Amino acid sequence: MDSFENEGFDMAYSIKEDYDMYIEKTSIYSVDKKRKRRAMATDDQKKRVKDSDTVSRRSSRVSHKQIRKFQFVKVKSSAVKLPAINAVCPFTDEEIVTAKKCILNKLERRPDYDKKRFEQDKKIGAEQDAKEPSNTAEKHEKEEKNSEMSKHEDAPEEENQVYIEPKARAPGGLWMDLGDMVHSFQYLLVFHNPTAYSSKVCYQDLWKDANEFFIPNEGRVCIKVTGNGGEEEKSEEGKEPVADNDPEKCKMLITFAPNGCLFKEEEPATNYCCSVPSLNVKLTNYLSSKLIMVKNINKELIFKPNIIAPFGYTLWVLGNFPSITSLPELEYLCTPEKGFVKKEVEIDFPPIREGRYYVAFRSNFVCTEEKTDLILKVDIADRYLLECMRFYIINRVKVEPETEKIKAAELAKEDMKEISHNTLFSLTPGSYSILGDLIAPYNAEPGKIKVSIVTNPDIVEFVDIPLEEQAEYGDLYVPYKYGIIFRERIFVGGETPVSLHVRVRKGGYAKPLPPKEDKKPSKKEPEEKPAAPPEVDFEAPRRIRLEILQDGETIYDRMAYNHVAVPNIKLRKTEVGETGKVNSYIIQCGFDISDWPECVSENEETKNVSWVVKVVSPESVSIVKDTEKADREQKIKESWETGEPGRASRARQSRERYLILKRKLAGEQLTEEEEEMLRNPLAKKEEEKKVGKKAPVKKEVKKQGKGEEKKEEDMSQLLDMEKPLPEPGEHVNIEIKKYLEHAKKDRYIFIKDTRHKARKRTEQEVEQIGQKHEAEMQEFDKYYKETEEKEEEKKKEREDKKANYQQGLKAELDEGVVQFKEIMSKRSEYKEVLIARKEKEDELKRIIASDKIDIQVILKHNG
Repeated sequence: MDSFENEGFDMAYSIKEDYDMYIEKTSIYSVDKKRKRRAMATDDQKKRVKDSDTVSRRSSRVSHKQIRKFQFVKVKSSAVKLPAINAVCPFTDEEIVTAKKCILNKLERRPDYDKKRFEQDKKIGAEQDAKEPSNTAEKHEKEEKNSEMSKHEDAPEEENQVYIEPKARAPGGLWMDLGDMVHSFQYLLVFHNPTAYSSKVCYQDLWKDANEFFIPNEGRVCIKVTGNGGEEEKSEEGKEPVADNDPEKCKMLITFAPNGCLFKEEEPATNYCCSVPSLNVKLTNYLSSKLIMVKNINKELIFKPNIIAPFGYTLWVLGNFPSITSLPELEYLCTPEKGFVKKEVEIDFPPIREGRYYVAFRSNFVCTEEKTDLILKVDIADRYLLECMRFYIINRVKVEPETEKIKAAELAKEDMKEISHNTLFSLTPGSYSILGDLIAPYNAEPGKIKVSIVTNPDIVEFVDIPLEEQAEYGDLYVPYKYGIIFRERIFVGGETPVSLHVRVRKGGYAKPLPPKEDKKPSKKEPEEKPAAPPEVDFEAPRRIRLEILQDGETIYDRMAYNHVAVPNIKLRKTEVGETGKVNSYIIQCGFDISDWPECVSENEETKNVSWVVKVVSPESVSIVKDTEKADREQKIKESWETGEPGRASRARQSRERYLILKRKLAGEQLTEEEEEMLRNPLAKKEEEKKVGKKAPVKKEVKKQGKGEEKKEEDMSQLLDMEKPLPEPGEHVNIEIKKYLEHAKKDRYIFIKDTRHKARKRTEQEVEQIGQKHEAEMQEFDKYYKETEEKEEEKKKEREDKKANYQQGLKAELDEGVVQFKEIMSKRSEYKEVLIARKEKEDELKRIIASDKIDIQVILKHNG
């Protein structure tokens, strides 16, 4: 098999016949027209001589713009019992080989083209001289001189010139056009010989083990092609060496073979692609390749293939260049030409448990240039964990103590952006952190993570931030009317970024046993720990809401299902001042009652529901139960007991009597002590005596007037009825706080008195205002009447248009009905003619089919 493309060479200079023969070979004329043209040229001798002069002039004016492009393929096969291929090639094998030789040696025409043309012109001149004998002597002398000069000039060049011969191929075969080649066969497989190329590279990124996780196209690769380099040396004669112009050294073969899925039965429908935009290469088939010509490589050429292959691939690059190698993309970026700098740190991570939240690493760096390009590269032995990780870039903002409160919500939402692994993105000058976290899909052994950052230009202060022990806090959920799962207080040791993760599950937590009072635990006996029920997911996802409050103001609020992750939130140090705690943080989580109304009561679904909070931070951060409200309520109860001793015991006894009475009404049997408690409750005075409280002393009241006594009694009753309202800060409920804040406000509304500036109008002013009002009303009535008249006119005009339109439509409809009736009448007439004709044809067929034909009947029917 062989191929040929003229590549800008005019095939008119490769054939042995004249230019007219070339036109006939490459034209679209039929064979009959060509035969007629030849017959006419042989009959008319004068016309033939004139045509030859025209052809010679035309052949000398041929330009590259007029060159026709040819693409041929030579097919040779020894297969038998196959259909023959009928294809016509306008050139012979010898002419195509001559054209190849001219292309290799960069010749515009074959070496003996001028000699053949001279001999042809000489023959034409001899024929003309035979008809014109008067000028023969002079012409012969000029032609002999010119021929001798040309022989002496061209002979040394033809003898000394050495031409490159095309590669010899096996004889035989059929040359056919490339378009005919494509349409003559159903399938075409082109095989290349790898041993024919001096340099080659094979890169493989395959999914080999079905039990291991595979990340497609993770190891991005670049191909480096080294050229001859420098200026080419010239020979003594000033001509370039012939070997350097060999197109075989400019060929490059790129082959792409995607890997299939290891699970053949479950293999999805996938699209494969390998593209190199710089070389105009795009391979989309399962096993495909492309042969390209790469010229003008001074030193080296580096290109990066863009590959889509979900299950891996194999890439071959072959060529006759000094060297072809593959190098990783990061190594290529770190070359002096690209100017990227690589920095890396190695971090140890602890054992990983399934379903738990972990912060793998946190690193800080500073960008000083106007624009910094950055690529994050993370290497870990377990590739599946890498796929489960999420990476964030955080713009660190330093907050001074004198400034206003930090807006952690802004830092968490605006200044934090999720990024992709092994992807280029740009940064502005500032201080940044890179964070990687994950929720483990399975248990994993401890290992190491290598975090690399490739930047252009270089960055400063790239350091790993060691994280404190990743602490966990948890407890059982106690159903509450507001659905609050927990409300805890956060104590921060210093200004620090914090990562939080809250999750809710069924089981997985055992409530610790209360300590034994009778028996002291010995050192030898181990402490008994209750067995925790197995951790189970909810039957249906439960929506939860996480809030973080700073000094009573919400700074973070998010809703999610079953778990909430806060990758980064910046908290300031908790301090205690004269006015109280500063930067006091509260973390509160609760179920969405609209999503799960049953969460407010104890039932099978809320049984064994527990929660876990995980805190990861460089500084010490602790979470404790928020007992501020309970402590405040306890202080209020203690104040009541101090003001009225015995109140707590009476309330307790009253509660016990109420519960006993409730059981009795339900039909339960009571004990004698409980019956006695119901029959003989302790009187209030006896209880007071038992406690030791004295009876109140009566105060002496001086006798006064009747009016004064009544006034004092009313005032005393009012004072006794008034009770102080609690402070708004003593309650958590938002509606109650709003009411108490409203009640604390002043009851009076002060209105500015402007009556001293008021002036009574005079009768003249009142009369003028009345006249003005009447004029305005008259003008309004006039305008209203005009508007009504215009509306009536428009309405009448619309009705007239409507009536005209309906009349025209009715007329058209009537006319259409008449036309339809005429058409139907003509149709029925024509139909009757066809029926009569059909009857005659049937009768004629019947008569012809009979044994004896009656001529009279036929004439009757025809008549």
